[in-house]
Amino acid sequence: MRSSTSRPGGRQTPQTNVNDRLHTLRLYRHAQNLNKARAYIASTSATSHRSPTTGTLPTDYTLILPPPLSTFFVTDTPIAESSSTRQEPRKKPPKPTWAGPTPPRSWVLTSSKDEHDTPEWRSNALSLVMPSAGCALQDGVPPLTLICLRALRSLPTSGFVEEIIPYLPPHLRCQMIRDSAVYSPLSDAQLYPLLESNGCVNGELVVVGPQATMHETHFRDINKPSMDVDEPDEAPAWDSPSHDASQETLQMLAIISARLSVSTMLTLPPTLSHLALVHLPSPIPVHRLPLLCPLIVVLDLSYNGWLGYRSSDEGEFHNPEGIQMLERVDWKKWQHLKVLGLRGCMRSESILAAVNKGRWDDVETVW
Repeated sequence: MRSSTSRPGGRQTPQTNVNDRLHTLRLYRHAQNLNKARAYIASTSATSHRSPTTGTLPTDYTLILPPPLSTFFVTDTPIAESSSTRQEPRKKPPKPTWAGPTPPRSWVLTSSKDEHDTPEWRSNALSLVMPSAGCALQDGVPPLTLICLRALRSLPTSGFVEEIIPYLPPHLRCQMIRDSAVYSPLSDAQLYPLLESNGCVNGELVVVGPQATMHETHFRDINKPSMDVDEPDEAPAWDSPSHDASQETLQMLAIISARLSVSTMLTLPPTLSHLALVHLPSPIPVHRLPLLCPLIVVLDLSYNGWLGYRSSDEGEFHNPEGIQMLERVDWKKWQHLKVLGLRGCMRSESILAAVNKGRWDDVETVW
């Protein structure tokens, strides 16, 4: 019980009057916190009269009374929000209308993101020729080297090419190309300055479209004979200080979602051992590859629509012409073939038998 002092006649003293008002205001503030509402005090006069008998509180005001005591206890019923904080339900956007009959679904533009333009899909597309691609997706936190390389790659293109690339050693350039192929594909202006004079870095080249394109004269230019007459009698060892990374030959080529012309394909170097031609927009004569690249160990032809593949949104699609293209390949010429990627293509027992014909060990075919 709060003690109070009163004067004769039942009239409260100024001290008691102030304490009662403070107590009322505390209850009101507590009710405010529970209801998440802002206090509203309507003043009856523009200037409130303050007197010594009432302390510093205004004498004329209308106070919103606190709710009943039951609201101060925790109940199963949630407290309703005030009109100022309540969120209106989102209205569905109106359906588009057309003048005439409804067009087919394939004609309607959708704002959904392309499934082939995500780091997860690119990591899966490169997994056969680059098993370590996209490891940071599973590890969560990338290593410090990749964090620094990504920061350098985010610089303006002109400054990146002129001030950063000349000071990057080949192994860091190769790591940047590998990481960018999954997380943020490089453009032509960023990719090709990273390459050595032999058209690759540490024997690797990854082109991811549509950001980058495969130049039609790329392999033709690097295959030109050198005009230098003075050449060393013996090449330095790979671990010697005088070893030149630009002398390494191209061994791994991956082209993802980028166009590969027939003229460019015919100039592929014969030193390739890992080749990935994934999700190419236009068909290529696959049957010519065994003569162009006889040392292939891993070949990935996944997710190509001209081989009978379509995305999951478009449903299953069977292209007999794609099967015929694979049947024309002379698989016996690839004596070193170990892994064949045909993900997204229709499974064919005849293709499987032709690939493994005359081999001691079956080729690992990934459908």
